[in-house]
Amino acid sequence: MCSIIYVDFDGVLVDTPKFINREITKYGNSDDVFKRFQWKYFLQNCNEICNNLFYIKEMAKKYKVVILTHVYSINEKIEKEKYIFSRLQNIEVISVPYFVEKNNMVNPKGNILIDDYKKNINKWIESGGIGIYLNNEKRIDKLLANYGVLICEEERA
Repeated sequence: MCSIIYVDFDGVLVDTPKFINREITKYGNSDDVFKRFQWKYFLQNCNEICNNLFYIKEMAKKYKVVILTHVYSINEKIEKEKYIFSRLQNIEVISVPYFVEKNNMVNPKGNILIDDYKKNINKWIESGGIGIYLNNEKRIDKLLANYGVLICEEERA
């Protein structure tokens, strides 16, 4: 099927956009706002989306899974990695500088990207990858099943 399943972090695994939007409302939309986020605090107070961390663990039993996340600062990179490693041991994390397109950071050809940002999905598809847009359906196991990627054994029944 595919060699790698790349999964976005913000808005796919963890509901960080609610905090990001709150900060943007308070301070405006600028690189400085993103760089000064208190990521440790935000991540401690964010909710997991639809048990997707569990599905990532299950998926990693059968497929190569990599978290591919944009970052604005070294603090964000460090805190996201700590968060992910504490919950998803043995899952690789690739932090992408915010000014670099995800499809330019890794090779999308023949690989899947699950992301909630349409621009990332479109660029991924244009580069020969399989883009899965997380929109109304938030459970990644259900989205992947549409592409023949089964995560849990009971799905086969």
